[in-house]
Amino acid sequence: MNKKEFLQELEEIVDDKIFIGSNLDYLDDEISNNTWSISMKQKLVNEFKVEDLIDFFSKVIQNRKEQIINSKYNHGMLFYVWFDRFSARLRFNLISDFHTNLPFGGDIQIIDIITPIIEEFLNFPYHDGLVIEESDVVEESTIELVEPVKVYLQRVR
Repeated sequence: MNKKEFLQELEEIVDDKIFIGSNLDYLDDEISNNTWSISMKQKLVNEFKVEDLIDFFSKVIQNRKEQIINSKYNHGMLFYVWFDRFSARLRFNLISDFHTNLPFGGDIQIIDIITPIIEEFLNFPYHDGLVIEESDVVEESTIELVEPVKVYLQRVR
């Protein structure tokens, strides 16, 4: 698959219907219905520029905004994006804006520009997986945990 074909497939995400909860009790439903992710093999990643994914996310946000405006609810939603290093995926979600916290188990750092997250994704060296030889010894001191997770957050209304 090449970049053009991949971007065409991403149009399904752009046009995907969202679930909007009416109160706090619908958080789990919003998470399960409004979660998407993107992964690529390294060869495909090499074809992409940051601007390509910024354009994609702009389309997604515009679509979500239109769906929210045309819904029967009069509250906005929180659109957030993060890079999941463990799965080498860009993940993104949408929950109602009356939720006071994003549903993360660990520490997060909210940022207002998506570019660093996309750059981290595109520069990640293990899109094809991490190869560990039997002879490889991993010292505990060389394992670097990346915390807090950077999360791009935008209120959509």
